[in-house]
Amino acid sequence: MAERVFLNSDNIAQFVCPQCKKLWRKDLSAIQNPTQNVVFNCKCPCGHAFPVVLERRQFHRRETNLGGAFIHDRKQTRGIIVVKNISLGGLGFELTNDYRIASGDVVLVRFNLDDPFGTLVTKETLIRKIRGTYVGAEFIEQIWKHDLLHLYVSEP
Repeated sequence: MAERVFLNSDNIAQFVCPQCKKLWRKDLSAIQNPTQNVVFNCKCPCGHAFPVVLERRQFHRRETNLGGAFIHDRKQTRGIIVVKNISLGGLGFELTNDYRIASGDVVLVRFNLDDPFGTLVTKETLIRKIRGTYVGAEFIEQIWKHDLLHLYVSEP
């Protein structure tokens, strides 16, 4: 399986060898077509070669599996969700039932992080996409550096 690598705003990518766990950074400004993901092979200084998918996202996405809930006041709907990933820009979650929400709806999401404090997160989101039971949502308010969610998403 290909390793995922993210480009930062300076076109610097951080690589981690899946075999020896060595970490290094490389300037990838020369790679064209910034709107698409790029797949290539990478070779670690230890000699191990592995495939890499270079993702061009505004924010790193952290994979999760957190239970939570959503509340949709306008349609008077609420339900249980499983948060699958979180970034500073939004989150992706799975619906546990066939709820009536659509792209463009604003819903409140609540879930606890699996950090040592079990931090409760309550954020208003804008639904951007729905594929089957998977929902992609964007945070309406910016996540500030002092916000515990910022720390959670930023840690490895």
